[in-house]
Amino acid sequence: MIPPVPIILTVMRGTECVYKEEGLYDIWVGARDDKLVAAIRDISEDKTIFEEPVPFGFLTMSAPFVTVWLKKA
Repeated sequence: MIPPVPIILTVMRGTECVYKEEGLYDIWVGARDDKLVAAIRDISEDKTIFEEPVPFGFLTMSAPFVTVWLKKA
């Protein structure tokens, strides 16, 4: 197994930056009710970033950057 590498996680809602930190994250992406959802947990600080999986539009990755674009409420 490859050891975890810190990433720079950014969570955006439209043009608003909701969250931006460097760290080790467990990012779960799936589908619920025919919508894409993501759940994010900071494993280095053992805390959950989002309690419930949140709907998102898309996710981009270009090491070490990961950006999650949330759906507008």
